[in-house]
Amino acid sequence: MNLKLLKYVNDTHSKYITGDFSHFLYGFVKMIKPSSVVELGTGYGTTSFLTAQALKENDLGLITTIDDGKFWEETNPPQKDYNNFINTKIKEFNIEPRINFINKSLNFNTYEPLQYIKNVDILFNDIDCNPEYIIYTLSWLLPRINHTCYFFIDGSATYWPAYSMLEMVIKSLNEKNIPKKLLTHFNDDDLLYKCLRNKVFTLTHFRKNETSKQNSFSLIKIEDKDIEIR
Repeated sequence: MNLKLLKYVNDTHSKYITGDFSHFLYGFVKMIKPSSVVELGTGYGTTSFLTAQALKENDLGLITTIDDGKFWEETNPPQKDYNNFINTKIKEFNIEPRINFINKSLNFNTYEPLQYIKNVDILFNDIDCNPEYIIYTLSWLLPRINHTCYFFIDGSATYWPAYSMLEMVIKSLNEKNIPKKLLTHFNDDDLLYKCLRNKVFTLTHFRKNETSKQNSFSLIKIEDKDIEIR
């Protein structure tokens, strides 16, 4: 394990309260050995760096993380030197082959510059847990799932609008009743039905032992409904 990286994760935990989750995701990545991880909202890199370390130890996979630095507080104006800071840390922790940092704004209409990504195994949304945003992210994700995908949403389990929406949407998707809001975000209805036809959705909520707004997360597991006999 990279001791310098562990110290950095501990030192930056208080910034966005994601230090403990980053350890959770590190172990999760070590266990399932994903090929493609996507993070929306890099922040200080606490989660993405430790995920990249796990991928490095697995000798498999890449994490793509995106953040425009709009909320970067270390410099004034906020965006100044953010790209340099993150890339310097990536080199310092020697995780370059396993992480792709994109210092751009995410276009929520087209999902540029992430359109090229395929076969997502893990998606971590650390930008926004509002229902509209979650639905739109789900519409982007569905055609990019091969067999199984884990969609983590920070803060949603204790945010009532997000919690309620997720409970209703996952129930509807398992019953193959597609919510109108999902259809309006999807350009190809036939492709959407094809993506959903053989999928099963499992929703789990987790409460963190924290007092901040980031005191929970939800996990949507999306997988083929075929039962595998071992």
